[in-house]
Amino acid sequence: MAKTLYFNGVPLAENLLQDNRKREGRWRYRWPDGSLQNFEAKTVQEANNFAMEANQQREKLADPAIPENACEFWAEKYITHREAIDPNLVNKAAWKTRNRSAIREFSKEFAGVPIYHLSLKHIRPWWDSLTGNAQRNKKSELNRFCNHLIAEEVANNLQPHPFNLLMMRPAGAKLRPRMTLKEYWTIYNAAPEVGLDYIQDAMALALLTFMRRADLCALRFDEHSDGESLWKLISKSTAQGKPRRLRWLFSQWPELRSIVSRCREKSMRHQRCPFLLSHMSKRSVMGDVKIHQHQILPDRLSDDFALVRDHTGIYNKLPKANRPGLHEVRSLGSHLYEDEDDQTKLMNAMAHSDIEMTKHYQSGHKIEDIEIGIEELSLKKLGGSF
Repeated sequence: MAKTLYFNGVPLAENLLQDNRKREGRWRYRWPDGSLQNFEAKTVQEANNFAMEANQQREKLADPAIPENACEFWAEKYITHREAIDPNLVNKAAWKTRNRSAIREFSKEFAGVPIYHLSLKHIRPWWDSLTGNAQRNKKSELNRFCNHLIAEEVANNLQPHPFNLLMMRPAGAKLRPRMTLKEYWTIYNAAPEVGLDYIQDAMALALLTFMRRADLCALRFDEHSDGESLWKLISKSTAQGKPRRLRWLFSQWPELRSIVSRCREKSMRHQRCPFLLSHMSKRSVMGDVKIHQHQILPDRLSDDFALVRDHTGIYNKLPKANRPGLHEVRSLGSHLYEDEDDQTKLMNAMAHSDIEMTKHYQSGHKIEDIEIGIEELSLKKLGGSF
């Protein structure tokens, strides 16, 4: 049974969740397929009534028992097995938002095919209909699922790692343009104009340390700085089982020292917020996620950066979805070190596991100039004069 959640001491109905941004009067309801429905309710009682009615609707619409020869039956068994082997999996965003969804999507696509008949002949038309990016996102987990079916001896028509035998579409072109240094400083200088000067701190830290937004928001004075250096155990590398603690000595990074000092001064004005990134809004909501009411959460950081970026107007000709986000500052920072002789140092600073990923972040910033090596044709060869 799921753990009971509470809001101001009131237990929430099953499948009822608070708004992810803690906005007053906003709620979310989780449906059986994992999708979330946003709705408004003035009180927690109204929200609970909505959820209880939805729960009753779920029971009425519940599907009959799925037969054991159905792909959906084995998909749920596989998901349960994976989460039992690795309990930390349920907390990983990639599993919740991508890999688990890929398994369920696949199982529904082939719901009408008995599992013991499933073969590449059935799979290939569906696989070919996906985009290159979708194929790359699903391939690894679908291979694991098919290997599980083979181990259970229910899919004898499949070979191990069957998706390795199928052709892949080329990856789609990157829609978001790289951020230039001039654009960076335009956005940086615009932050105070919209009352979000903390965005300058975030942009400065991201450019110098290459940290992702989750790591930026987690930086604390009492845990990551001693006045002489800044350090951070990078969250993504830890999740991948390769924990890395990066350290920047202020004696070698004077600009970083000044940024951390500036953040500390703001912290004192923000009721001693322990986080480097803090902001005192006109209306600060504590909620269940925050440790301090003036700390900045990752989604808030992304939204505020987008607000400042759009205020400048430099990307107005692009659709909002294609405009550079805060993560592009990390890419820009790596580009500034592209001329360094030892790129493995940059790879380590970015907490990448291989140099190719670092080169990917650096790509797209430069246009190569090629001098034409051949000489202009003589008038005799041209046959006349222009």
